[in-house]
Formats: sequence, structure tokens, C-alpha cells
Amino acid sequence: MKNIMKYMSFAAEKRDKHIMVYNEAHPDIELYYLKEGERLYFVENRTYHLTAGCSILISSNRIHKTASAGEQCHERMLLEVHPDFLGTLSTAYPQISFDYLLSQTAVIVTPDNPYCGAIASIFEEIDRLTKEKPFGYEEEVHCNVFKLLLNFHRSLGNAVDEPVVLSPKHQKIYEIAEYLSANMGEIDSLDSLCALFFISKYYLCHSFKEVTGMSVMAFLNMTRVLRAVVLLREDNMTIAQIARTVGFGTVAHFTDVFKRIEQITPYEYRRRVKQKGEK
Repeated sequence: MKNIMKYMSFAAEKRDKHIMVYNEAHPDIELYYLKEGERLYFVENRTYHLTAGCSILISSNRIHKTASAGEQCHERMLLEVHPDFLGTLSTAYPQISFDYLLSQTAVIVTPDNPYCGAIASIFEEIDRLTKEKPFGYEEEVHCNVFKLLLNFHRSLGNAVDEPVVLSPKHQKIYEIAEYLSANMGEIDSLDSLCALFFISKYYLCHSFKEVTGMSVMAFLNMTRVLRAVVLLREDNMTIAQIARTVGFGTVAHFTDVFKRIEQITPYEYRRRVKQKGEK
């Protein structure tokens, strides 16, 4: 069960074999603690093998997907924090910045990191607070989330090798994902992509879905929309120019895909950004 609070939500649960089915990218900062079991966590262009005790922080608008690493069930805690929460921290603690932490695509803390135990304890405390709901629990959760961010930041100085899956198949898909992200405006067909990487269309489609949890086109469209979001905020290009830049043939197609992913049209997104900036 998800507990909704101001600026954030928290859920702790045990699950059977499960693949994430909702949006693969969102503006919230995601903090995940794997209490039991194993999971494969694809983020941007790498798959990480998480085992019990691992935790991961994923910054806003990063493409990600979780999948089973076996048949066993797993127990995890998931905290999603809205970026506006960082504004409250900046006001309260102007001397502390999490910009470097959140510039990382993903921050993984494994059991051999000295900050692993502290992070696990904070997750457990947030779980207790959201279950018991004592007086002032939301404010106390906010304090604990601040402590989580501090410990994730401190863990960067003690990071060991990331648990990246490095099989030949994964390596090939990483190359393709990186190419798609770097050349999103120039991809015209799966056939040309297959020719470039000397693979069959069946291998591309089957392996990409197996490694990333999403189809090639779903990944490409998500990458295009996330880039479009950045361009819409800059306000120095028209909607039509942005559509062409990120690889959509028509504004209508761009609008359709953007709305499907962001639940809002690019025109409305830009309007809201302007309104927020004028306040």
C-alpha cells in the first residue's frame, strides 16, 4: 500500500516475480531499498543486478525499469520524492546542495559500502512511521528523507564497482541504447539500426525487450520526449522545431506520443512552465 504525503510517497511490500508496468520515467526522484531477494534494474543504458541490502537512487526523468532476477519473491521499499521537496531543503539549509548527487544517472549503494547500514535503517524508520502514523509523522518522514539524501551523497566517496550486468548480449544492447540516445533525431527505421549493428531485427527486438524491459520504439520515444521536455523549458524553439529535432516527422505525431507519456500536450506543458516561472 502506497502512503501519500506532501512532496512524496512511500510503499513497502513483498512481491512475487514482477516487472514494472507504469511509466518508465517520471519527474520524481526515486529511492529504492531491496530488503530481500534479487532484482535487475535497468537505468538509461545499463542493467544493474541488485541483491538484498542494496539501495539505489534514480534522479528525475531517467528511463528505468525493474525486472525479476529469478523466480523468488522479493521485498522492497520505494520512496518517490517530488523535486519541489529540494526547494524546501534549500530554504532550510542553503549551505547544502544535492546538485552533484542528482546529476548522477543512478547512485547504487551495495552492502560493502559503509553507508549501506545507515540507509537501510532510515528506510526501516520511514516504514515504521508511515505504518504507525504518530503525531507529526509526515514532518519526521521529511527529516528522514533529508538524512537519506545526505547518506546517498556521502556514499559516493566510498563507492565500489557498480553491479552492472556485463554479458555479451547486455553489452550489445547498451551500445544500441547509447546510440539511440545520442542520435534520436536521425533514427528512421529498425532496419537501418540493425544494419548499423550487424544484427537481425528479431535479435534486436527480442534482446532489447529482454534487457531493458521495453521495446526499441518505447525506449526511443521516451528518450525523445525527455529531450523535448528540456527544449520546451528553454523556450527558444517552436513546437515544430522541437518535434523535428528529437526525430518526429510531424507535430501531430509528436503531440500524440508526448501526451501519451507525459499526460499533457507539449503546448500545455510549455504554458504551465511559463506560468510557474511568472509566479
